[in-house]
Amino acid sequence: MPRLSRLVGVLAFAGGFLVPLVMSQSALAAGYWRYVDSQFRPSEQELQAVAQTPGRVDEKHVSGGFQVRHSGQGSVELFFKNDDVDHHVFQSRMTLTYGASAPMLTLVPGDEIEVKGTVSFKSNFPGASAWGTVAVDNGDYFVNITTANGQASGEGSFKVPNGGPGSTLRYIAGAYISANGAFGETMTNSYEWVEGTPPTSDEPETVAPGPADTGTSFDGDWWTSEGDATLTQTDDAVTGTYSQDNGRIAGKVTGKQLTGYWGEDSSNTKCQVKRLGTFYWGRIAWALTNHDTAFEGEWSYCDGPMAGKWSGARVLNMK
Repeated sequence: MPRLSRLVGVLAFAGGFLVPLVMSQSALAAGYWRYVDSQFRPSEQELQAVAQTPGRVDEKHVSGGFQVRHSGQGSVELFFKNDDVDHHVFQSRMTLTYGASAPMLTLVPGDEIEVKGTVSFKSNFPGASAWGTVAVDNGDYFVNITTANGQASGEGSFKVPNGGPGSTLRYIAGAYISANGAFGETMTNSYEWVEGTPPTSDEPETVAPGPADTGTSFDGDWWTSEGDATLTQTDDAVTGTYSQDNGRIAGKVTGKQLTGYWGEDSSNTKCQVKRLGTFYWGRIAWALTNHDTAFEGEWSYCDGPMAGKWSGARVLNMK
């Protein structure tokens, strides 16, 4: 089956049918798109309201959000736990992160927006896979990423369409896990059309405000490519936890750089000595970006060379 058809199926499964934005040239007017809100379909509440099969394992969760003001970075994290007829239990976790080349509070028709995305996936089901996509509601799937266990990245761009009175635009992220069944989600970031001149960066923002600059600190809650994280910073010392394999973090901040260690209950490599109470650990090197609302970095196994990317975005409250 072509990948595009599969992705359309994912969005249909999650209730996220894409409706093209169509209007006559006479309806077009000078203006811009203004961010309204972000919503998951289905929501976490809807997932928990679905009755589970008696005597069988059936657990699904979704979390994430959209950092609209500074970085245009979003995150969708899926957790899927089920079993087969032989009562083998399978767990799968996927994180889709995506970030834009410009703030996403307002979108100006004609602007070209570049988007980069990363999918991280871990599952104990043989042959499991995950894929993520980013689209606008003209049907343009401009970022498509597929991976088995591990991490993969992709990028693409879209041109902001024109609009008119009463029209809406949707900037959509889709995530899908295929592992002993299927679990799909969409996160829809909605925009409304505003007539007039787009605000400049010097003008006050009156809708959908994000957080102000947080200062040079890693303190707080994060969506990351390795799971949800909560970090505490005291002076230059950082400690914290993250959701993958009872993960923990410890390190030191210099300027906007955090260097230190991660530790988990298990991983692909066992070290010769313990750190953070485990033989499964490695180094981290993170750097704050986008007005300290995101970070980019790397991780290693034990004291070896860096083996992968690790990125994150601060948590925002969303509908």
